[in-house]
Amino acid sequence: MFYLGYIIETIHNLVAKRIYNFAPFLTRSEVLKVGVTHYANITKAKTLLGYRVKVSPDEAMQRCIK
Repeated sequence: MFYLGYIIETIHNLVAKRIYNFAPFLTRSEVLKVGVTHYANITKAKTLLGYRVKVSPDEAMQRCIK
């Protein structure tokens, strides 16, 4: 996918300046952003702000499936 992003960027650089200016739909940076796994941790919000979840993750999943 990274190479596909590179090819699309190259085509964009060749074509956009001369014929038709378009926004590339896939770039190398987009591929890298999608390929990284992100995790969220609410421990700090719980301890500092007293945050409590209203719906458990299991209940939220059941609501999404319905």
